[in-house]
Amino acid sequence: MKFHHVGLVFPSRIDAERVARERFGEGAVSWQRVPAFACDCTFLAGHPMIELVVPDAGSRLAKYLGASPTALHHLAFSLAPFEPFPEPMMFATWAQGANGLLVNFGTPRDGLLIEYVYICQNRMTT
Repeated sequence: MKFHHVGLVFPSRIDAERVARERFGEGAVSWQRVPAFACDCTFLAGHPMIELVVPDAGSRLAKYLGASPTALHHLAFSLAPFEPFPEPMMFATWAQGANGLLVNFGTPRDGLLIEYVYICQNRMTT
């Protein structure tokens, strides 16, 4: 298991793009729809270990964000093919995330959410 990325959640694309520009020097970003989690996501081109996440209004993720302008949502770790899931999964099946990655989450503990990313040679692409 290796570190893959950090996910930051924002209330809007405008807020996320402002932070990308001001904090990370990123210009335009390319958003991807992730229906499984009712959100839009992007990985920053110059900082591929940073994922920006914007939830749909009223979604579970939007409720997590609450009134905060931004929040750390998750730390993500990649699993090698056939590597066992290290803890109980939050969802019964893997879901397609941004960039065609297969993802699932562990059970939140101590205020920290861990995302697991399954990397395989023939992964799905968007």
